[in-house]
Amino acid sequence: MSCIVWNARGLGNQRAFRELKRLVAEKNPSLLFLSETKLRDNQCQWWKNVLGFSGMFIVNCLGRSGGLMLMWKEPFGVRIMSYTMGHIDCTVRHSEKFWRFTGFYGNPESNKRYLSWDLLLRLHGMPEYSGIPWIVGGDFNEVCYDTEKIGGNIRPLHQTQAFRDTLIHVPFKTCMEVPHSFNPHKSTFRFETHWATEDECSDVIARGWCTLDASIMLSDRISQCKKALMAWAGDRFRCLPRQIKQKRDILNSLKTHDKWQDSAIDIQRLEKEVELLSSNEEIYWKQRSKANWMAYGDQNSKYFHACASRRRARNLISGLVSSHRDWCTDKSSMAEIVLDYFSNLFMSTNPSSHVTSQAIEHIVPKLNEDMNATLCAKFSTEEVRKALFDMHPDKALGPDGMSAFFFQK
Repeated sequence: MSCIVWNARGLGNQRAFRELKRLVAEKNPSLLFLSETKLRDNQCQWWKNVLGFSGMFIVNCLGRSGGLMLMWKEPFGVRIMSYTMGHIDCTVRHSEKFWRFTGFYGNPESNKRYLSWDLLLRLHGMPEYSGIPWIVGGDFNEVCYDTEKIGGNIRPLHQTQAFRDTLIHVPFKTCMEVPHSFNPHKSTFRFETHWATEDECSDVIARGWCTLDASIMLSDRISQCKKALMAWAGDRFRCLPRQIKQKRDILNSLKTHDKWQDSAIDIQRLEKEVELLSSNEEIYWKQRSKANWMAYGDQNSKYFHACASRRRARNLISGLVSSHRDWCTDKSSMAEIVLDYFSNLFMSTNPSSHVTSQAIEHIVPKLNEDMNATLCAKFSTEEVRKALFDMHPDKALGPDGMSAFFFQK
């Protein structure tokens, strides 16, 4: 069994989404408690579906502050006993074991902190829970030791013997670690959208595009841009996951060092670098996948399996009917049927000129002279621009590897 308690400090941004999604995928918790979600109930259902939890209970935020969320997976049986803006108290039943969990968030105003401690004492003194194993986890907003000042002060209570097989994950400011990225052995060129976030990218493209020889064709200019971009991006963006991991390891070592205060500037710099690399990685995968797959494709969800099964069934040819009305399932017979069909389909029957002229006479033209003149007219710059910006920036990649985004940008 695995539990996570985390002060999210707002779930309404991409960084929080990436961070929480990575954390859940890495730890695979059965129970997840989040404080300071800054969300209301109509915004939380999406999070439950994306993260793959079966049950959820929320406490709405008040304005732009607060908000609690408790999620769990089957076969956990969770019963909510009480809740306030500062806690969610519940009982949990799993594998014939019965225990109690309280997600706690201390009052952020120091002059009202005593109310949070009074609440915890009242929860502790409830007689109906006497003798039941109890876990309390969350952000107490109370600093007891200097070592708690870095990245937050989420502190669970000590685990009892009843929870010797339980893992309590208490994340602070973690960094994104993602799997596969840029493949140096990939031969096909593709303009990466995240390259445009770099200031140098425009200069690289300008050097490849501009030339003193005005007679150079458009295709040659694009080819020069490709070579310039490959030379520039090859070293900068190669092995992106390794860069993220290296920076993350350095960041974690600085944060856990006894004299971390001396490295505060380096910690902030590394956090920004890791965030930028993580953002580039997300753009990389978004460019290669539809929005649905970006949200649900890696969650091992029913949606993912249904789509994959449907696509596989649609693409599978189990058998074909021959011209003699025989049902054939072996590969060699099916190959012959396909070959014969398309050979006959595109083979001429050598009709006479008389038959051909009669057929043409019965064809009614769909285009009049005005329509034909419009189609044959020279295209304008505005027409090209409109057609270009009507395209999706990351779809319909050309044979030259340049997406519509490249020309739009």
